[in-house]
Amino acid sequence: MFRQPKEYAELYQRINDISNLLQNLQQSVQALLTNASQIQKSIQTISTGIEKSDKSIQDAIKVINSSTVDIANRVTQMNAIVNQFGDTSKKLMDSLFDALDKINSLLNKLQGLSGSMQQSLTSATTTLETINNNVKELNAKIEGGC
Repeated sequence: MFRQPKEYAELYQRINDISNLLQNLQQSVQALLTNASQIQKSIQTISTGIEKSDKSIQDAIKVINSSTVDIANRVTQMNAIVNQFGDTSKKLMDSLFDALDKINSLLNKLQGLSGSMQQSLTSATTTLETINNNVKELNAKIEGGC
């Protein structure tokens, strides 16, 4: 049952080979653990960057929302001002047309009055001419000793 030196040498060689394989495996496992640690650090760095980016995006969204609300409020105010301007303009135009109608009516009345005055002046002139002619005739009769 004793083994021979050649068998021992082979057995030692196989044990050495197994030992070398285990050392290589241990080195590979260590390298994998190092790589995994580096990957974990990289993932942590990426995660931190994503969190910062997420915060920046949320802040930007808040600013955009706030700006949008401000713009909407300003548009509403401008719309109210435009509507108010439109109403005021309409009232002014209505007042202007009303004033123009009244001026036109006054001009028509003045034209009628002017026509009446012209007729009255013509009538008064005719009457005065008749009186003047009658006075001349009467004066001529008085001078002629009627």
